[in-house]
Amino acid sequence: MTQTTDATQVKWDDLPRVWLTALVDTLSLDTMPGHDIISTTGIVEMTTDRLRMEHGNPPSEDMPDGIVRLTALVEDNERTYQSDGSPKGSITTSEGPVDELRGVYILDLLRDIQRGIDAEYRSALGRGTEANRLIESIRETING
Repeated sequence: MTQTTDATQVKWDDLPRVWLTALVDTLSLDTMPGHDIISTTGIVEMTTDRLRMEHGNPPSEDMPDGIVRLTALVEDNERTYQSDGSPKGSITTSEGPVDELRGVYILDLLRDIQRGIDAEYRSALGRGTEANRLIESIRETING
């Protein structure tokens, strides 16, 4: 039986802790946390791979549900970002500068997770510092 999930009904608290931990660990691997725009598919695949590496294959009945929930939550943060052509506002891919890019801005995703699990957070100046503080507060909340 195929399971479907409405993104408006799924909340970060609905995602099993092991999935949320794997997602945050995946997002924190970035050399400059919070600066990247990544596709929903890329985030889900990297998180799923990380989960399998660290925990082996979860029971088969858990995997599809986890993927569906994670995809719905991440997709809710997907946007089309426009480059403004300035040095700080340009969007660059491995193939060079682009006018626009569809994906998930990691800093927005971290903010959404933080709000969704009600993690305490100290504001910060600078995207990198903010991302690192968000990751820290999310981990503290997950781990109790």
